[in-house]
This record gives sequence, C-alpha cells and structure tokens, in this order.
Amino acid sequence: MPQSEFPDEVEMSLLGHLDELRNRLLRGLLAIAVCAGLCLMGVRPLVRLLEQPAQGIRFLQLAPGEFLFVSLKVAGYGGLALSLPYLVYEALQFILPG
Repeated sequence: MPQSEFPDEVEMSLLGHLDELRNRLLRGLLAIAVCAGLCLMGVRPLVRLLEQPAQGIRFLQLAPGEFLFVSLKVAGYGGLALSLPYLVYEALQFILPG
C-alpha cells in the first residue's frame, strides 16, 4: 500500500501503544471515580429507588457498618453505569485506529 493513501497514519512502537493504553485506562478509572463520587453524594435516593421493587419492604442493617458498605457498593455500581459511555468511547478510540 502506498504511503500517500493514509496521510494521517502514525507509526507507533510497542511502548507507544502501551503508553497510550495506560493513559486511556487511567482516564477511564478517573471517570469511574468521579461518577462514583457523584453517586455517593446522592446515595440515599438511589437506595430508595432500589427499595421500590420490594413493595414496601425496607432493607435491614444487620451488622455494624453495613449501610456504609452498601452505600459504597451502590455508588460504585452507579458510577460504573454512568461512566460506561465514556469507557466505551475510550476503548473505541484505542481499538479503531488499528
């Protein structure tokens, strides 16, 4: 293939690819952390939303610190769900040029 067909093509070494992958993974983890932090600030409405399908049954706190751990899990999964479009974008930006 002649070089003139792809004028924007850039040759990268293996270390260049690994560096780009590391940067994209770090940006993805930062996006998850930011979204999880936002969900942690509003965790009570999220827990109430998860209680609604139980039709009036309230979740019980059986062990000390259980509400804290449940709140962290709900915020973590909510952050992952909110940041998923950005994660897919980052993955496609890494894969598609190849």
